[in-house]
Amino acid sequence: MSIYNRRYYRFFLLFALFFFCIASSQLYNFIVFKPALLSERIAYQVKEKKVYKSSGRRSYSLVVNYKDKDHRVDITGKVYHAMDKGHIPYLYYVSHRDVVISRWSIERATRTAWVFYGMAILLVVVGYFNYGKKASKK
Repeated sequence: MSIYNRRYYRFFLLFALFFFCIASSQLYNFIVFKPALLSERIAYQVKEKKVYKSSGRRSYSLVVNYKDKDHRVDITGKVYHAMDKGHIPYLYYVSHRDVVISRWSIERATRTAWVFYGMAILLVVVGYFNYGKKASKK
């Protein structure tokens, strides 16, 4: 195996490790946030609704006041537009992190974890079949 093949294989493994760390971080967020859904919803005041536009995509957030502290909460577009009709989203407080979350926060953490775990596994498999198999033959 040439030195370049070993470098590429290490490169693949390094990125796989990086993706695994991101996925594990999001899984930890899911584990911490999930029990908050079992608690009661909080009473809060909406200070501001924001729309962020980036490369043709939009993300929505609320700035809410809870316990005399401002918190930024990510929401979906559906919830954002439902607020114009008078619907108020359910928000929850996570005391462990001192943050206010919505259901979307948990769903996003779950999706991100699955995507990055999948990418890490894919990188390990692709790296093995492209570069690792050649090393075992020699």
